[in-house]
Amino acid sequence: MKQYNVETVNCPLCHSSRYELYIENAKELYNNLDEYFNVTKCIQCTHIFTNPRPTQDTIEYFYPNTAGYYQPPETIMKQGFPYEVYKKILNIFYGYHLESKSNFLLASIVGFLKKRQIETSHMPRYIKNGKLLDIGCSYGSYLHKLNQLGWNVYGTEINEKAIAYAKKEFNLINIENNFFENTKFEDLSFDVINLNMVLEHMYDPHITMDMISKILKDKGQLILSVPDIKGFESSVYKQYAYGLQVPEHLHHYSPKTIKTLLSKHGFIIEKIVHHNFDRDLVASAGYMQNKRLSNFLKNKFIRTSVVKIFVWFLALIGKTSRMSIYAKKL
Repeated sequence: MKQYNVETVNCPLCHSSRYELYIENAKELYNNLDEYFNVTKCIQCTHIFTNPRPTQDTIEYFYPNTAGYYQPPETIMKQGFPYEVYKKILNIFYGYHLESKSNFLLASIVGFLKKRQIETSHMPRYIKNGKLLDIGCSYGSYLHKLNQLGWNVYGTEINEKAIAYAKKEFNLINIENNFFENTKFEDLSFDVINLNMVLEHMYDPHITMDMISKILKDKGQLILSVPDIKGFESSVYKQYAYGLQVPEHLHHYSPKTIKTLLSKHGFIIEKIVHHNFDRDLVASAGYMQNKRLSNFLKNKFIRTSVVKIFVWFLALIGKTSRMSIYAKKL
């Protein structure tokens, strides 16, 4: 007997009942469960969504404590370059007031070369005494980093194990154990709201965005990342694409549909930055259980000299499987 129930829905973005099959019988691969789901595409607005989908009161079956979302990292401040240089880069490009011994010219050059890496890490412009909310903060890595950089940080998270880690290891006390939709924050109380691979999990994106707009200050920063269903990986691997992750991912956004959603709620997109993250391309081959292709892509020489360069090029033209969006509330 199934441990969850399903529901068939209209397009969550435009509410149209006219949709067509996009991917049939995609397996749940993230937790390796023997469950299959269809993905449909709205004929009216082109939004792509899992349908039928698990009901909200039974979806927790697909979120066990062993899920990768809730596993703490081995290191927190791993930037790929010295921290003194990193602080100087934040001073120069993001307005932070951090003491740094790094040379201005060196930091400027490194900051230019590492621009995409920093942008996809969701770095907000600095605001003195700024207040930041991370929705779906997991074990608190992002909140810990931003707290060290001077922000007053808050979070929401549904996994108790992850919250316990964040409070014990990082002393993050302002994390609410609740679905974001059930929280009650003061209106116009946050300068920045962050969602890192979260919006695709939300049952009603309009309710989520209404609440975000209500509690974010005017001209406030909204930073989010979502998979890009129109990226190269999704187009090639289809039901085996690492970023598909049905049924946990209820929505499968493209640059077009994420713009549609945000504009409906009073946000203007300042930039969309695609990630040069090669794991998605490699992991998808593993999902296909194509050992020859998987071993080829995992080969150290091939991955370094071919795969990483190819993914870097895809990111440059906006065709990788993940994108970060920086938006401003009007």
